[in-house]
Amino acid sequence: MGSIGPYTVIDPIGRGVSSTVYVARNTDTDEVVCIKVIPKAEKEKCFLDTEIKVLPTLNHPNIVKFIDFLEDLENYYLIEEYCNGETLTQFVESGKLLTERSILSIMQQLFSALMYIHAKGVSHRDLKPDNIIIIDSSNIKVIDFGLSTDDNSSLRSTFCGSVAFASPECINHQKYDAKAADIWSCGVICFYLSTGQIPWKGNNIVQLMRSISAVNYYIPNSILIPIKSIITQCLCLDPSKRPTAEKLLESPFLCTKGRRNARLIRVELSCGQIPRLSVIQPPVVARKAPRKRPKIYSV
Repeated sequence: MGSIGPYTVIDPIGRGVSSTVYVARNTDTDEVVCIKVIPKAEKEKCFLDTEIKVLPTLNHPNIVKFIDFLEDLENYYLIEEYCNGETLTQFVESGKLLTERSILSIMQQLFSALMYIHAKGVSHRDLKPDNIIIIDSSNIKVIDFGLSTDDNSSLRSTFCGSVAFASPECINHQKYDAKAADIWSCGVICFYLSTGQIPWKGNNIVQLMRSISAVNYYIPNSILIPIKSIITQCLCLDPSKRPTAEKLLESPFLCTKGRRNARLIRVELSCGQIPRLSVIQPPVVARKAPRKRPKIYSV
């Protein structure tokens, strides 16, 4: 692609439905940046306008930083901080799972970013593993604010985002609190990080939406209490009863000093590669299995 203003394009690093992402270098400052190229013919200007309006107002260590915006006759160019890492989807689908400590570190950073943007009246509305990047195996960056909203209206009516990570009120086209919808998405993300799978059953989009609407999911017994607590709190059917990001950060599981900098540890799965967006099924229990006294846990 050559040059875009003062930026020399190095390599393409990603492609979306309506944009291509490149890594580039500022010839004046030698800074490495990320450039999202959106063809004007794609008519995605409304989403781009939102991102350009929202991103420059945000300054948080777990949110990608806005640098510049350019355009020519053919394209729009959104220049952002270069995040040298991989998405959570890429990380998990590489055949790895995270330790409990690592998952809590990721969720703490995610809730910290949400607490910050929610306090500024901004909601992301498209939180999913594809929009979260791990850098240096320890820190995360939330990206892609194209579907975000930056007003303090209590309720929204437009569905956006990815169905698997969207809340019941969103997929059912009800008026919804965008901040509470963000919290729901965090619950699905936490489940995905813990299991490599989404919690919902369904062989097609209709079945998937029914499962989400009924909040029909099963948490494996192998998931430890701190992770279960986050998942169940976030995946509450009633949006008004979902905790805020600030409240979740007060959890004893997340408020430990230094947890944010805990190094992510990859654990090889004996079963190999994890299928993309597969679903967990409850274990089959033999009908004549002897009864066992249930274990009682205290949180």
